[in-house]
Amino acid sequence: FFLSIDYSCSYWRGRVPRQGWLYLSVNYLCFYSYLLGKDITIVLKFTDITSLERLQAYVSETIRIGTRFHVHDFSMFRNIDETYQMMEQLANFAAKKLLSEKGAFREEDFFPAVTKKTAPKVISQLKRDLDAKTRSELYQCRFRLPATERLDGEVACHLHTSYNRSNVSGKLYISLNFVCFASRVYHQVNLIIPFRDIVAIKKQSDDVILPDIDTQSTIIITIKEQAGKFLFLNFVDREFVYEKLLNILSQYEEAKPADVDISEITLSPPLYLQFNSNYTEERLTLEKERETLWNMHFTTYGRGSTMYRTNELYELIFQGIPDSLRNELWLIFSGAIHDKAANPNIYHKLVQQSSLVKTYHDSTNDEIERDLYRALPDQKAFQNESGISALRRLLRAYACHNTDVGYCQAMNIIGGVLLLYMNEEDAFWTLAALCERLLPDYYNTKVVGALIDQGKF
Repeated sequence: FFLSIDYSCSYWRGRVPRQGWLYLSVNYLCFYSYLLGKDITIVLKFTDITSLERLQAYVSETIRIGTRFHVHDFSMFRNIDETYQMMEQLANFAAKKLLSEKGAFREEDFFPAVTKKTAPKVISQLKRDLDAKTRSELYQCRFRLPATERLDGEVACHLHTSYNRSNVSGKLYISLNFVCFASRVYHQVNLIIPFRDIVAIKKQSDDVILPDIDTQSTIIITIKEQAGKFLFLNFVDREFVYEKLLNILSQYEEAKPADVDISEITLSPPLYLQFNSNYTEERLTLEKERETLWNMHFTTYGRGSTMYRTNELYELIFQGIPDSLRNELWLIFSGAIHDKAANPNIYHKLVQQSSLVKTYHDSTNDEIERDLYRALPDQKAFQNESGISALRRLLRAYACHNTDVGYCQAMNIIGGVLLLYMNEEDAFWTLAALCERLLPDYYNTKVVGALIDQGKF
């Protein structure tokens, strides 16, 4: 596989610029210059680059590339924005490939092959693909969506917020499984609507009467939960957005449950329900106060994955989530609720498989067994066989689910905390969200995230 994109620029050696060509491929950044009988050749692996920045230096804006031993300055680009963006995307791509488990990162297999004849067309296609990939990753991160979700498009509009009867400016994001909204003002209001929850999409509704709103510019989405409605307005091209949403909704199919007899598998409820006898009166009073605050919030802003996510929500989270709501809210805010909905009964199937699989998983199971009683030894739940059995099933199922990682140290502690406040299946999907999306470089065999933080702090 070979791909090369070249840019005319100057390389600064001391205070003397050397005009030449910068070449970018998936794995390398190269520069070549031939001037007055002298040539300069620079070859850098993207995985060796430690810093990449734009700064004002010399006679024009400069891209500075740092490695462990050298610093290289390039300037006088025709389009520095495009060049820097391409460098940044390829550097991020190389870093992800480096940090991934061996053989797990295969995205470059989907890049088109390049020949001299097809190079201009393919390079343009690659730029579009990398840009689309970057936008999709930002979309996934912002709304805590599955890693497979691809952003289809985004459009400026307003959201009518029923809790204060105002219109909030922002953007509507559309993908195959979700409709999301983010306000222009950070954290003013975010909204996530899974297509699985949508009942109808209309241009206007007879039972929604808002005198200050032009119904000719609205799109109303009705969801299953208490027939809730979300009203979007002020689109540049409402017809296009409306037809797009209708088309995706008409093609949407609910995920089919895995073929497994769930009656044979008994899963654990949140363990704190059985082992919370040490709660003091003060703790119980605090829990009730928090529950009251959260229930008041749900009444105003909605409940479940389609709730309005506002500044008030984040302030409430910082005050603390009561034990009785941790299962529900951890599942929602981690985004694990979407993974669970897309994979019904998969956990039951994994529990069944992990209890049967031998040989390949024997060493992993041995590691898990050694760490089971080290998880949270001060907790009564894990001094009891029911808690230990739940943790064993959880960790073995995850090792079977993610064979590239399997099991690594500290998963037992995270799994133990999740099982204290979540039912077993929800704890599994939340553990998967933590290990694979929220903290992807922490809980794997390389523990790169932990090593970086140790070096930084």
